[in-house]
Amino acid sequence: MNAEYCIVYLKTCIMKTLTHTFQILFFLILSNTILCQDYTWIGGNGLWNDPQMWSPNGVPQMNDDVFIAKGTVHIDNGYLAEVKFIEIHSTGELKVLSNARLEVVGNINDPGILNYGIVEVFGKVKSKGHSGGLSIGIGFRNFGEFHIYSEGIYLRNGCSE
Repeated sequence: MNAEYCIVYLKTCIMKTLTHTFQILFFLILSNTILCQDYTWIGGNGLWNDPQMWSPNGVPQMNDDVFIAKGTVHIDNGYLAEVKFIEIHSTGELKVLSNARLEVVGNINDPGILNYGIVEVFGKVKSKGHSGGLSIGIGFRNFGEFHIYSEGIYLRNGCSE
């Protein structure tokens, strides 16, 4: 009877452990889905940190993907914008003003920054999830215009993969 009790107790412990493990995994997957969101610029001319200019309403954060389909987005002086991925369409424009920063956190499998429109950089752009800095070759694909005024670099219709 003592051996039977140990077997039943052991089975109960294993079942509880498995149940808790699955609950934790489910929570982690659900958290990642909830915390990551796609933000689309609704068009027009405005500031990155204006939640009313984004759909859904809010300001993109570090784990979010950003799409600028049309209009001009300004990252204002002194502001840090962090996202996982950003795509600028042919009718979209992004301006990183002086003393402003755009940091793309992405990963090695994402282009990080995908540009078909116009990007003008007076401040800093950093692709953190890649090899550091603006990672041309891994973190950046340009099919439009990319202007970096602080360094005097100008890319037009250049593609880096």
